[in-house]
Amino acid sequence: MDTLLTAEFVEANSPRFRRRSSTLYDAIHDLPEKEAMAPAQLYSTESGRLFHSGRIVIATVGLPARGKTHVSVALARYLRWLGVKTRIFHLGDYRRATLGPGKEVPADYFFVNASLESVLLRKRILKKCREDIYHFLEHENGQIAIYDA
Repeated sequence: MDTLLTAEFVEANSPRFRRRSSTLYDAIHDLPEKEAMAPAQLYSTESGRLFHSGRIVIATVGLPARGKTHVSVALARYLRWLGVKTRIFHLGDYRRATLGPGKEVPADYFFVNASLESVLLRKRILKKCREDIYHFLEHENGQIAIYDA
């Protein structure tokens, strides 16, 4: 079935919804009657393309040394080329900055049953990274944050 909304979910004659061909559209995702008015808030990019103003966080997960950072960098480079405001938040960088130069992580830092010291260190690092992601999205008008852990 090619309808987004059926009569079971919404009254088809409702002023908020209208039928075009066999598909019902809502006022946000439908094309506007006037070309000067956008259907939803959009960002104009350097390339002239438009992107929705929503905020996206992409989290990379997986085993160590499998290319997550490489993929994150390539994706960020491509999105920036399109004109989308993107930033990578690499947890390893936060860990090194928190520990300081020349300091090693505790021996059990990467294990599930870590000591209290390691758990508190992980939480402190994660809190700083999360705060930076929120700040980027909320106060710097960021569109896509890539959380590379």
